[in-house]
Amino acid sequence: QWQRIIETIWRHDAISGPFAERFIPGTAGEAVSIQVPAPTDALAQYGSICVGSLQVGCMVLATRSLFECVTIQVPIGMFDGLNAELARRRIDALDEVYQDITLAVFDSVPFDLANMGFQCECRLVAELQVDTQQRRKFIEGGYFYARDEVLQSLGVWPEDYPLAHNGLRWVPPAQ
Repeated sequence: QWQRIIETIWRHDAISGPFAERFIPGTAGEAVSIQVPAPTDALAQYGSICVGSLQVGCMVLATRSLFECVTIQVPIGMFDGLNAELARRRIDALDEVYQDITLAVFDSVPFDLANMGFQCECRLVAELQVDTQQRRKFIEGGYFYARDEVLQSLGVWPEDYPLAHNGLRWVPPAQ
């Protein structure tokens, strides 16, 4: 299962890598083999993501400990030098890439919950079920995918949100 998840990410059309070292725009990274973390381990590999015509560095972090989580991080500094409007368009395009990768991973290995966004954290359904303040803040923040049964377990009506893909709902940020 972990092999399928990691391979799905690295084989996505928008991602290049993994590389031996952090990606520096304008350079070609030295390719290395895809690695999967061992149980109770965390593993980071570097690559790049194509955002429109811009190639930016990323890190794919896979964590297998008390919780299992995959994070794709792009340093905000990759957008330095762009005017505010162009940077916002690039970040919006990056969000679309993230969503496409998320749905591809779900097709490969279905999951319960996937949240995205600037400085977001991995979330456990069990934590959200018992911590009402964290749950309220998480749901209001939106920007996540969840299965119907997960939304129901959080006290949310799944039908209030669009069906995004094969039993997965998209919860946008609250307006």
